[in-house]
Amino acid sequence: MLLEKMEKEELTKDQLYNVDETGLFYKNLPEKTYVLSSEKNAPGIKSYKQRITVLLGTNATGSHKLKPLIIGKAANPRCFKNFQLPLEYNHSKNAWMTTDIFKKWFHHSFVPQVKKFLASKNIAQKAILLLDNAPSHPPAEQLISEDGKIFVLYMPPNVTPLIQPMDQNVIRITKLNYRACLLSSILSTTNNSDIITAIKNINLKEVVINLTAAWNKIDKEMILKCWKNILKEDEFDDEDEIPLSILMRDDLDINVRTKELALLLNTADTNEYSLEDIQRWNRDEITDNENYSVSSEDTNLTENVIETVEAKISDYEALEALNKTIQWAADNDIFEQVQ
Repeated sequence: MLLEKMEKEELTKDQLYNVDETGLFYKNLPEKTYVLSSEKNAPGIKSYKQRITVLLGTNATGSHKLKPLIIGKAANPRCFKNFQLPLEYNHSKNAWMTTDIFKKWFHHSFVPQVKKFLASKNIAQKAILLLDNAPSHPPAEQLISEDGKIFVLYMPPNVTPLIQPMDQNVIRITKLNYRACLLSSILSTTNNSDIITAIKNINLKEVVINLTAAWNKIDKEMILKCWKNILKEDEFDDEDEIPLSILMRDDLDINVRTKELALLLNTADTNEYSLEDIQRWNRDEITDNENYSVSSEDTNLTENVIETVEAKISDYEALEALNKTIQWAADNDIFEQVQ
């Protein structure tokens, strides 16, 4: 379906894009880092749970990495005064993506960025943006450029977590890179006994600098790997079975970076950190439990109502469980027995 659409529109992989959002607790460190258990209940501990939403995206060749968008709560953060933002910033009541923010980003940021890139490569200014069916994403008819040449294509919901390029490690590795930058920044200005004070002093300006550095570390080779599933399987209808090759994802890159971050933590801290500790930290499990996007029509929600939103299993947690099940089946020759 996708490749047929691209052929019909005479589009190359340079003209195919995907973006996705993720929550980020930008001050949070692993629980073991807070040496004294009493500190977990100390005044100001809520600052460790300060959250932003990050939107990341690229084209299918990795030749164009879009400028990241972050969404915070403050309309005009004081720390941004006299600071030239290397990425884009917007705000909402709960630092979540909304339909209004996404629509504005599409027309005033995505379309201009794409047109500028394609013009620089002497490529026709036409493009497709692949999206999942998140509630914060407006209907496709609202996401079309004025000339109609840049538009959105929504992926089938049953396979989106498994084939969406930004979900195939790009976001997770960007977050791992960010946390390495965060930890390095903290350790370069303080000692272990003063880590909590250092965390409290982190502001959005430092977050922007570290996140930009983390995004810049994502290379073309990594991006190409994350597009291979959706470009290999060009027919994904709502009733299709998901191929085993798609389910068995290559997590080599995520494991390498997880080990690097574990080594950094183990060197800097008296606690010992396992790979699972790092993965749990990077998943922002509290963020995933608050994985609820509000639209412009939902602005009358109160904080109390929002806090009672039922926790859901994240896509990452579901995929991890599925991957382990598939590995178990392979180890026990279940597939051969079925055949």
